[in-house]
Amino acid sequence: MKLQSFALLPLAFLPMAPTLISAQVVHSDGYSTVRTLKAGSSFPDNAVPNGHYEVTQGAAQILSGGDLVLPDGFTITVAPDVDRIDWTFDKLLIGKGAKIDLSRQRPIPKPATAAPGSSTYTCTAGPAVCGNNVQNIENGGPGGNGISGVLGLDAAAFRLVVHGIPVTGGLWIKTDGATGGPGGNGGSGGHGNWGSCNGSHYHRGADGGPGGQAGQGGYGGSTSFVEVMIIDPTTGQVDNEYKGGCAKDFSPSTKPAETDSNNGLILVYGAPGQAGGNGSPGPGGERGHGINCGTGRKDVPDGSNGPTGPQIAPAQNGRCLSPPR
Repeated sequence: MKLQSFALLPLAFLPMAPTLISAQVVHSDGYSTVRTLKAGSSFPDNAVPNGHYEVTQGAAQILSGGDLVLPDGFTITVAPDVDRIDWTFDKLLIGKGAKIDLSRQRPIPKPATAAPGSSTYTCTAGPAVCGNNVQNIENGGPGGNGISGVLGLDAAAFRLVVHGIPVTGGLWIKTDGATGGPGGNGGSGGHGNWGSCNGSHYHRGADGGPGGQAGQGGYGGSTSFVEVMIIDPTTGQVDNEYKGGCAKDFSPSTKPAETDSNNGLILVYGAPGQAGGNGSPGPGGERGHGINCGTGRKDVPDGSNGPTGPQIAPAQNGRCLSPPR
């Protein structure tokens, strides 16, 4: 059996001597349910080649005994609300190309565009009417700032203890962090009001409001902590010879060809999630129009268009919890 890893392992969590513990799924709310397996029974139930099993809160379990059986091409995934898995089995039986995917992907829509700035006076009747009804210069209000994107989820932490060394098949424990969600667009600046030719309220058009700041994209998710303890039932020794490293690029990571081998290889490998892209700054508001005040009177000029909203610094990408492969 060859055991390789490309994710950081918390070796400080290893016990001083191998201790059989129950397998459990631990959720962010601390909830778990109990399930007892008879000796020689298998998990997941009725696993078939190229099949699939999802670990969800409803399927959370503490397992005692039994075998983890992953046929050729079988995949285990985790629901987004499961952030840690802790399993112990009597045996690990794996086929070629099996996978435990700890990435927690979820659909992340782009936030709605922020609200536009206020426009205190709106008139469509033309300058003869509009220009005589405006009392004061009132600039357009600023557009709202864009909403930040949703954080990309870290891969679920995973601890696996098995008694018995696999000698066939190949298993990829995938530790991808999720991509962050996109940031929302800033709101448009409000329109400036009209200029006025009306006696003491003689003034130019008002300025448009500034656009809102772009929303920052969501932070990328990091790869997870993984600990695999393969206990030799004959000697009681723990095989945990890992090598550090993970993908240099962002998730989704590419399937390692080595996992199609048939020599008992266990490969822990994944990629961090990229930060979501920032939204667009809001456009500046339209200037208030000037007025042609007629013969013998000085015309009032237009105001200025509002400036485009500011951009924002990009969010951080997810972390690779060990040196690049």
